[in-house]
Amino acid sequence: MPELVAGLLERRARESLIGRQEELASLRACLTHDGPLVSCLHGMAGMGKTTLLNAFLAEAAAGGAAIVRLDCRTFEPTPAGFLRELARAVGSDAADLSEISRVLGEQGSRVVLALDTYEVLRLIDDWMRVEFVPRLSANVRVILAGRDLPFFAWETAPGWHGFFRSIPLGPLLPNDADELLRRDGVDPVLASRLNRLVRGHPLGLVVAASAARGRSDFDIEGLALRGVLDVLAGAYLDDLDPLTRRALDAASVVRRMTVSLVTTMLPDASPEESLERLRRLPFVEVMRDGLVTHDTMQQAIAGILRATDPERYRRLKGAAWRQLRAEAAAAGRGELWRYTADMLFMIEKPMPREAFFPSDQTPYAVEQARPSDEPAILEILQRHLGEADAAAWRRWWERMPEAFRAVREQSGALAGFTLFFDPARVPRRWLADDPISAAFVEHTDRHPVGDQGRALVYRGWLDRERGEAMGGVQAACWLDVKRTYMELRPHLQRVYAGVYDLATYGPVLLPLGFEPLASGPLALDGTSYTPAVVEFGPGSVDAWLAWLVASELGIKDEARTTRGAQESVTLTFVFTDIVGSTGLLQQLGEENARPIFERHHRLLSRAVADHAGEELEWLGDGLLAAFGSSVAAVRCALDMQRATRRSLSGQALRIRVGVHTGEAMRREGGYFGNSIVLARRLCDRAQAGQVLTSAFVASMLASRHSFAFKEIGTARLKGIEHEVPLFEAVTRRTRAARPGAAVSAG
Repeated sequence: MPELVAGLLERRARESLIGRQEELASLRACLTHDGPLVSCLHGMAGMGKTTLLNAFLAEAAAGGAAIVRLDCRTFEPTPAGFLRELARAVGSDAADLSEISRVLGEQGSRVVLALDTYEVLRLIDDWMRVEFVPRLSANVRVILAGRDLPFFAWETAPGWHGFFRSIPLGPLLPNDADELLRRDGVDPVLASRLNRLVRGHPLGLVVAASAARGRSDFDIEGLALRGVLDVLAGAYLDDLDPLTRRALDAASVVRRMTVSLVTTMLPDASPEESLERLRRLPFVEVMRDGLVTHDTMQQAIAGILRATDPERYRRLKGAAWRQLRAEAAAAGRGELWRYTADMLFMIEKPMPREAFFPSDQTPYAVEQARPSDEPAILEILQRHLGEADAAAWRRWWERMPEAFRAVREQSGALAGFTLFFDPARVPRRWLADDPISAAFVEHTDRHPVGDQGRALVYRGWLDRERGEAMGGVQAACWLDVKRTYMELRPHLQRVYAGVYDLATYGPVLLPLGFEPLASGPLALDGTSYTPAVVEFGPGSVDAWLAWLVASELGIKDEARTTRGAQESVTLTFVFTDIVGSTGLLQQLGEENARPIFERHHRLLSRAVADHAGEELEWLGDGLLAAFGSSVAAVRCALDMQRATRRSLSGQALRIRVGVHTGEAMRREGGYFGNSIVLARRLCDRAQAGQVLTSAFVASMLASRHSFAFKEIGTARLKGIEHEVPLFEAVTRRTRAARPGAAVSAG
């Protein structure tokens, strides 16, 4: 039987991998019976981690292993977000860790779970090590691929010896780097000269090849005087056509580029053409939630734009901020994390960014405190606190040890600890026993957060050596609190903190929105503490981050939430309807039909949540939903059709779906505008089992995903003045999965 094209592509990918045979051999070891259970492939940005990982996974799949690959940028970096994504990847409806682990283990006799861009999950690294991996079947091997060195606990925690392998990825050797450049068409002499400056950095080599190819005037000597990648980026930009350069400049100031963002940031350009130009660039990747520029190049391009045209730089960021602000206010729970990441990307001030979201990996691991930590905790309290304050901490340890987080050194020794909790879930008398917490309760009594709102008390931290002073332990504690922010939103509206040494911490906390309580400073054992609060408001963490960005840009952000504001926002709307629902109801009777319709509602609601959409309204038997990503909207529509065909075919229940991307005006509780009307009319025109889209959606997403579009003519739709081209979204035909085939999650 002739070799399939897929096999040719897998073989070519392995053959084209240059200079990584030693690391590839280390990855292969995980496939052996006594190989490591967890392997960590790590190296600085642009080292080719994803390229190496993909080559290994292709080889492993060809050898019969089942592959489950997740890109950690595509889901919320919390345990719940990770489990949802993993369940989707293995085709499970479960939300329970044990059940998802069971289904994962049943994918094959040897299963490889690959987590690319793992640095995004460092907030939940201890959960991965302590909770997730131990629950996996022994036939599952985990590969973590990211920038950061692995947390030392993977190698030093009891029982892990021999089960974990660290695989560092460094620059290419000179001969390998020269070969890569020559393969890209660079003259051998020029290749060697370039590599002496780029020093084997794979991304730098790729960009150098693109910038130097065919140019006899390429200024190599200039590279030695300035940052190599910055100069390479500049040379690359000089050769771009104006339209591509504009699109790339816009993409450099946002985490991801989407239809709505490019429409807002470049209003006089064709959004589909701009995105297509970006897609063609060698350092731009198509992700589930937009186009992502490799961050090393992105930083260089943004730096050039900020230096050469600061006004346009600010204008582009301001336009992006307004669009993201509007979308975040409408986002469903499953989509909020995307906007959290978007806003974090736009924050530039080093003080608030590094205080809460440090860019460097902390040398400490933070995890749940253990009962065995008690002697060390009590010793630290005695060393650094007075009698009254230490007594308050001891009472918290006796009553709520689960609220303590331990900060550990590489040896496993306790370097410090922190305490935070939700005051609404703590007995009031416990709060009254602590003078600092009592001040927070008094404030909450005067200013309630509301029935659905949550508050968080950050009681403080203690460093074994430095007490409450700034240092690495304090930074690790703040980073760990970030995970709690993620888990509690959108209900988290307020954070309290007892600020020690206001002169030192005030300049850090005040720019973040913290304000001292009116009750004033408290004296404990001769030390002054200032109770402070930051109000996130109904928009929670995401509105607070938007406010931080607005402050930097000089934009007036009058409210922390934009729900109810009459403003325009670009979204993708999905409208569904049950075909023949009235006849089905008459045929079966209301009592017999009710379970079928309830099942239909659950299936559609789940599909919307799985694709990070927002249910806006149920209109009879139809659903209106909104998505920030047009890719997610079409995938959701197709998944709705599959789910109803699979689960409800016996009841003769079929749905039709319409999809359109466009602007709509926000109003309290929803949206209105012609974009929604068009989505509904497309739904009305669709047949049972069909997903109809507008021409804009079809042209925007043509042939780049697991679905395609079939043009089926034009039609006059009710309420639309002109004839509308109709396109049917269909799932691409794929051959049946063979044993050992990859299971991919985007």
